[in-house]
Amino acid sequence: MWIHQYAHLIEGFLHANFILAPLLLITVEEMGIPILVPGDAILAYTGALVKGAGPSVSMITATVIGILAVLIGSTILYFIAHRWGQLIVRKLGQFIFLKESQIDKAEALFAKYGVLTIILGRHIPGMRVPVTIFAATSGVKYSTFILSTFISAILWIFFWLSFGHHYGANIEHLVRAHTLPSFLILVGIILAFVLFHFIGKLREKRHKIKVATLKKE
Repeated sequence: MWIHQYAHLIEGFLHANFILAPLLLITVEEMGIPILVPGDAILAYTGALVKGAGPSVSMITATVIGILAVLIGSTILYFIAHRWGQLIVRKLGQFIFLKESQIDKAEALFAKYGVLTIILGRHIPGMRVPVTIFAATSGVKYSTFILSTFISAILWIFFWLSFGHHYGANIEHLVRAHTLPSFLILVGIILAFVLFHFIGKLREKRHKIKVATLKKE
């Protein structure tokens, strides 16, 4: 199955380049490009590899590389979202029949509690990319965004590297274990958007029929 071949490819890439690979993979993920392997699993796997490498590579080096990857990737996504995010968010909102006022309210709340939302929100699985996009579209300053992201990233990276370093070879299955569920979640999100679209279409059609019936009366 292609998904298992892909997982083995990622594992091989991490084994052969366990300094460069996490930098590239986490940067790409932070840019909003699905790689089907969560950053949690990549960091834990890297922690295990660092343990096996002995004194040649330190946890400090791995942590710095992880932080750089997060800051580079999230910065790229932030400025892309700052330029085109409003258009994308509102187009998606229209697709699933969200009102403009609902989007504006969500962005206002995000702007109000921006720092806490970024620091805490990034620790919710699957929310790192949406948090970056909403930070950019809701008017959170880049300096506030990057400082909050830095604080959040230190905690996230240190936890998962330490987890992998502590359990070592026992967690080497993590990449394979997370690839298929991540793919299914991605497919589920796409299907959910399509479902919300058709539900919105149905409601709109019923509303038009109701209005037309009332006019006839």
